Formats: sequence, structure tokens, C-alpha cells
Amino acid sequence: MSTPATPAARHRRRARSTLLLVGAQAWAVLLLVPPAGHSIRHGVGLASPAAAATAAAGWLLMVVAMMAPLLVGPVRHLQDRSFTHRRSRAVAEFLTGYGAAWAVAGAALAALPAAVDAAPAASAVAVPAALLLAAVWESSPAKQRCLNATHTHPALRAHGIAADLDAVRFGITHGAWCAGSCWAVMLLPLLVPAGLTATAVMAGGTAWLCAQRLDAPTRPRWALRYPGKAIRLLVVRVRWRTGARAA
Repeated sequence: MSTPATPAARHRRRARSTLLLVGAQAWAVLLLVPPAGHSIRHGVGLASPAAAATAAAGWLLMVVAMMAPLLVGPVRHLQDRSFTHRRSRAVAEFLTGYGAAWAVAGAALAALPAAVDAAPAASAVAVPAALLLAAVWESSPAKQRCLNATHTHPALRAHGIAADLDAVRFGITHGAWCAGSCWAVMLLPLLVPAGLTATAVMAGGTAWLCAQRLDAPTRPRWALRYPGKAIRLLVVRVRWRTGARAA
């Protein structure tokens, strides 16, 4: 007989399900409308407010789709350290700060695709150069420092304006470290041709980033990194399924 879930466990499960559902909805929109990368590239540098709004909406969809699964841990931390009546408010404040950090990152990242569009001769080397840059960044000590910091969840005060400020501050700092860890992977969909190619690159990047978060923090150094824990879990699952079918 299974043990009934505690109220805290139900809150955590509901938050995880909500984040995954929101991420899935963002993916659904991306499959039905022009990809985020296309709208960002062609909205930057234009005077039209409509173009700028389209670029911002595309970037928001891209961030929600790729980052929503990565927010399960931070949101769980907020819920565990907030009174019941403050949980929704704390999560909203955290997401506001997190979104602000990614808005700044988006403005910086979108400048490069816009520069590529302005110099057609650079288009032929843009994607290979971005792949090389991503490979170097993913192997660097700075990447590991940012990744380590995304595992750091600070103490949060419980009452009043101090609790509100802590939630917003947590969102900003976590978003900044997350952007530092993920920017090279996020850049790739902005440079590949718009369409299913960009969406496929986004999906692969999301899987890579989610798998990375499963690994424990480690010493920053130059290294060829791979999501070891995710690979081990996948191998165990495949062996279990193979064994179950053989039985």
C-alpha cells in the first residue's frame, strides 16, 4: 500500500507538471509559427515596433521552451522555503527576475545574427564558427563555474518585502548564471536556417542542457564534458527494458 503524498510533495509535483506543460505549449507554438530564431534575427535593428515585438515574442518562446525543464529545481527550492500563502507569489517574483536576466542575454545574443544578416559574406561561416565557439565554451572552466552556480540555491527570508526581494534576486542571479551556462547552445538556433532545422537544433540543445544539469558540480577546468549521469541512466533503462523483454 503506497504512502499518501504530503501537501509539500503535491505542491512540488504540481509545480513540476506546470513547468513541463508550459514548456510543451511553447514547443507546440514554435512548431506552428515561424521559428523564434527567424523572428529574432529579422526584428533586431529595425525601427518598426512590430518587428521588435515579434523578435521579443520569439525570444520569449525560445527561452520558455528550452529553459522551463531546467527550472524545476529552483522552483522546488522556492516552494520548500515559502509559506503556503506566499508560494505562488514567490514563484512569480522569481520568474520575473529570471526573465529579466534572459531579456538582457537575448539582446546581446541577437546582435550577432543581426550582424551576420548585415554581412552576407559571413553567412557561410556563421554556423561552423558558432559550433566551434560552442565546443570551446562547453569545454572551458568558465562554463563549469556557471554550471556549478546554477546548482546553488540561496537562503530565502520568509516575511514581507525581504522575502519578495530575495525571490526576485534569486531569479536574477539564477537567470544570469543560467544564461552564462547556456548562451553558446542558445546561439545556434539563431544562426541556422529558419524552419524545422532551427527547431531541431533547439530540441537537441534542450536535451543537452537538461542532461548537463543532472551532473553534480565539479572543479572548473578545461575538459571535454559530456552528461555522464544522463548517459548512465539511459544505459540502465535500455538494459532494464531489454532484460524485461527477454524475460
